[in-house]
Amino acid sequence: MRPGSLADQLFSLPGVLPRVITGGLTPPSPPNGNAVQGQLGLSYDIGSINVAQGQKVGATQTFDGVPDVTFANVASPNTTSGNQYHVRVDYNRGNDQFAYSGYFVPLNNFGGGARPFMDQPFQPRNSASMATWIHIFSGTLLNEARFSFTRFHDDEFSILDKASLAIPKLDTNGFNFAGGPGLDFRPVVACSMELIAACPRFSSRIPMNFEIQ
Repeated sequence: MRPGSLADQLFSLPGVLPRVITGGLTPPSPPNGNAVQGQLGLSYDIGSINVAQGQKVGATQTFDGVPDVTFANVASPNTTSGNQYHVRVDYNRGNDQFAYSGYFVPLNNFGGGARPFMDQPFQPRNSASMATWIHIFSGTLLNEARFSFTRFHDDEFSILDKASLAIPKLDTNGFNFAGGPGLDFRPVVACSMELIAACPRFSSRIPMNFEIQ
């Protein structure tokens, strides 16, 4: 590729190099080009549009003796890790009872591609909380107030690398590499809150309950 070109800039970004396990393998369908010895072993010179020497391939491309592609086994790592944390606090004081319960659920999913810029991480941080206050007025009347809050948070934009955002797809001489998931990544936050006030009255004949939500 021409130095300083857009293709040269894209291929020089971190995360473009593939996760090669074994290179220089014999492909089931060799590409249209000449077999040459490359850095990883058996490679193929599929022609260049920039060097006007050697044998023509089609109307514009020429062989330049430089290894362009190789057939290799590459790794596509995938991991999943998640935890759930729970805390509860109770406090009693006279006729008042206070309680708090909270959950925090971090998740780390990693869907790796053959090239790091193809990775698709998913790391939501979800939480839920609830606080209650119960006040006893008498043996037949009490008041309860409950407040709950839930939150879903996912910020994939901050965990993607530069190459994932810059390269949606690479297409070089018919060799296609699906790129990053695209540019439509933005922080996603969803919250919900609920406040309930209840005042049940207990009676041997007619129990009653008043509730505001």
